[in-house]
Amino acid sequence: MKQRPKYLLDYRKDQFSQNGEDGVIEFILSKLPDKNGWCVEFGAWDGKYLSNTYNLIANHKYRAVLIEGDAEKYEVLKQNMKGFTGCVCKHVYVAIDGRNKLDDILKETPLPKHFDLLSIDIDGDDYHVWNSLKDYEPSVVLIELNAHDKPGVEKIHQPGSPLVMGITSTSITSMTNLAETKGYSLICHVGCNVIYVRSEYLPVFHEKKITPLEVFTYEYHSLRDLTLREIVTLDRTEVIRRLNEGYKQINTFGQNHFGDAWNLLHKVLRGSKRIVRQKLLKRT
Repeated sequence: MKQRPKYLLDYRKDQFSQNGEDGVIEFILSKLPDKNGWCVEFGAWDGKYLSNTYNLIANHKYRAVLIEGDAEKYEVLKQNMKGFTGCVCKHVYVAIDGRNKLDDILKETPLPKHFDLLSIDIDGDDYHVWNSLKDYEPSVVLIELNAHDKPGVEKIHQPGSPLVMGITSTSITSMTNLAETKGYSLICHVGCNVIYVRSEYLPVFHEKKITPLEVFTYEYHSLRDLTLREIVTLDRTEVIRRLNEGYKQINTFGQNHFGDAWNLLHKVLRGSKRIVRQKLLKRT
């Protein structure tokens, strides 16, 4: 049976992650061949808080390289990882050049050249750090982006510039362009992260190449800000969730309060009902 482009979101589950990444990663890794039980995450914070790897470490016996630049967080990270053999904690800010490049940091660890998961979350230079990685090849890359930039927007974070929420960081289109030059394919967008796999693994998850428009979730966008073309890419469950939220607004403030649900219905009734209904039925 043909899968919906966003079907991986069905596996969302939070143990420690922020937006259900734990469950999605668990499922992706369960389908990959040739796993070796190694993962890397930076900034790792304390190893638990909003972590994309702690579930693997604590519940799936993964070995890990965890990198954190903040001194206080690093001390907590070391304490939290004491009970896990095979976890290497590094106190360093990852740079895009010089002696603190990711390649050079990883060479100081027993991490194999090929490993299962790389999670990048450093609030800004994520794109550039991944671009600088040459000597290691993770099977799966989960990387933070600017989820406010819709598909089609080409924007790359200025190296070294401070993070401004919703303004800076890299768009999904530009991140996907980088991924393809490095031999990776897009498979999922979840929260403020996007997930890629080595292109040889794409057929494990999708029948064809997936575009940013097909998997972008618009979680950081109100429905009132979406075009019809964007609305019809939403999964049926997402539309129902937003409708329910909007109806609560309408019941509270009256029909003159144009909540998301009212806005969606308005767009549908303006001549696009058939298109939206067909798209939603295909997702049932």
